[in-house]
Amino acid sequence: MSASSGSRAFDLNFGRFCLVEEAQLPPETGRAPAWTVFAVIFALGFFVSLFFWLMPFLAGWSALVRLEESERLGEAARQLEEPAAKKERDDRLRLTEDFLFGSRIGLGAAWKDVVWSYERSVGLGKLVLARLLVICTADGKAHPLFFSAREAKDLRRLANRLCERNPKMLWEDTAENRSAWKELES
Repeated sequence: MSASSGSRAFDLNFGRFCLVEEAQLPPETGRAPAWTVFAVIFALGFFVSLFFWLMPFLAGWSALVRLEESERLGEAARQLEEPAAKKERDDRLRLTEDFLFGSRIGLGAAWKDVVWSYERSVGLGKLVLARLLVICTADGKAHPLFFSAREAKDLRRLANRLCERNPKMLWEDTAENRSAWKELES
């Protein structure tokens, strides 16, 4: 019997089709769940980074809007560029005749609108990691300016300068000053 005649005999007895009893798996389409999780984490990281990158710009924009609403933006811009403007903290703070400007902290206010300033320490237990000079304005916003732990003298020197420019400004974090600040906010 030849191979082709054996094959014909098989086909005649059993047919040309066979029954497969295994479950058919659908073909894989789409991404693996791990890639989806990775993409979500990456997107969240991107949006958080974008938010922190935009914060200083938005704060600065807010200060410009306040000056424009009070119709003092032109005068503020002129004084900001004058050589008489005092530059403090590597030009992160500028003191002019009528205005106080803070780069990266969203501060642009007339001296009469700088109502309260105080020092705050950030640390663990007795260890001081950093110091803040918080400058509060009449619009209810607090603008923190960071100093290292070793720059306490620089912070106090700058605070004294602010008090000289605006003698009506409240100084120190006391209960009376906090209550006066809350009255301004409301």
